[in-house]
Amino acid sequence: QMAQDKESMRAKLGLSGTVLVSVGRLVPWKGFEGLISLMPKLHVAYNDVQLLIIGDGPDAEKLSKLVRAHKAEAYVRLLGKMEQKVLFEHIVAADAFVLNTGYEGLSHQILDHLPMARHNSSDNLHFHLYLASMSNLHA
Repeated sequence: QMAQDKESMRAKLGLSGTVLVSVGRLVPWKGFEGLISLMPKLHVAYNDVQLLIIGDGPDAEKLSKLVRAHKAEAYVRLLGKMEQKVLFEHIVAADAFVLNTGYEGLSHQILDHLPMARHNSSDNLHFHLYLASMSNLHA
């Protein structure tokens, strides 16, 4: 059932390839700059990978400029703030949820999205939750 949900949601949203989703307020300590800077390397290694950043905040324009500076517009998208239902559709369609925070111990994003981490029939996690720190990303 979950695999069907994922595929139907991907079709509805027009997503394909390896989809990474990151959600949060666009502020420096959330680590979006690090994720965007990492994406060109990931794109070379995994051509079909894309990053969807959901949220808004004071760094929106700065992050948009960074995406353009890396010429990553084709595979890094800043989607802005969205309704909870649409947000969950993106999470269901994703291959991984990426949290790259510089300071949070137990983020509210984890608590909010943990219900999405249900097992499918093959007993593998349908939704992978990746916790990455800035130091791990650039190592």
